Amino acid sequence: MASYTPKPTEVTITGIGSFMNLWEPKAFGANDPKYSMVILFKKTDKRQVAAVKKAIDAATEAAIDKVWKGKRPAKINDPVHDGDELDDNGQRIKGAEYEGMYYINCSNRDKPGVVDQNVQPILERDRIYSGCVVNCFVNFYGYGQNGNNGISASLENVQLVSDGKRLSGKQPATAVFSAVTDDDLAAIDDYLENEEELPDYFK
Repeated sequence: MASYTPKPTEVTITGIGSFMNLWEPKAFGANDPKYSMVILFKKTDKRQVAAVKKAIDAATEAAIDKVWKGKRPAKINDPVHDGDELDDNGQRIKGAEYEGMYYINCSNRDKPGVVDQNVQPILERDRIYSGCVVNCFVNFYGYGQNGNNGISASLENVQLVSDGKRLSGKQPATAVFSAVTDDDLAAIDDYLENEEELPDYFK
């Protein structure tokens, strides 16, 4: 059982991870390099939606004093986005994996902790990927610059919960290859010795 008690602005979100840049910071445009990911979670998960809203509300109240000089801005950019949003032509802006989901872009200049189901550090980068189910621990905070005010999500830690459908479409090697049999090896030996037609194994 976790021993840490989250601050009011912190929350663990369980959902599907996407665009996982957890091992090396990446720069987007002219921005500084950051570790980042997108967390998708179901709109129908009322308990989780309420927990996220509660943490955002706490971050908003903190920012009124610390960032916005005691005055609530007329417009505050929300970190939670609707995966079903349509463009001006009535077309989906996001892909099918966003259907029925909310999503949050999370980032941090500092590297997040990345652990497995047993809370052990994940060392193999391919073990966690876009499409797997994760617990994403974030801290919401307020920002304000040149009239642009809002709440952002700081990526703190990530835990792998379970495998999922890879959003990249890339298949693992274990899914595309079969075990090499004695017959395969014999066919290869014959090919190398006799220079016959390439066996089916290599086609």
